[in-house]
Amino acid sequence: MKSLNGRELVGYIKERQAKQVRSLRGRKILPKLAIFYDNDSPVIAKYMSLKQKYGDDIGIAVEVQKINSENAEQLLKAAARDAATTGIIVQLPLVTGVTSPSTTVTIPVGFTASVREKYQSE
Repeated sequence: MKSLNGRELVGYIKERQAKQVRSLRGRKILPKLAIFYDNDSPVIAKYMSLKQKYGDDIGIAVEVQKINSENAEQLLKAAARDAATTGIIVQLPLVTGVTSPSTTVTIPVGFTASVREKYQSE
């Protein structure tokens, strides 16, 4: 039995995703990921930097924004309305009074479906 090499698998997945991004860019679609977080934890900061670097590596624009209970809904709705934003992540845990259910409900139900349809139709 052949053992699974994690580094090889990561490299394969990353290259496959980079190829998909190049294909999108070839069709004039520029993927952009918006990531929202509310936590000053050094662990979360490191995680955000790793996501940013991964996006850079495969050719996706990544915009990381810190949210709080006063601006979370407004910023999430703005990202969902932004035609350039093709993906949204709300990084958990949320710790500053921003509640997960109300935050994720702010993202329109059809957001993912509409982004997928946009890519498939072009």
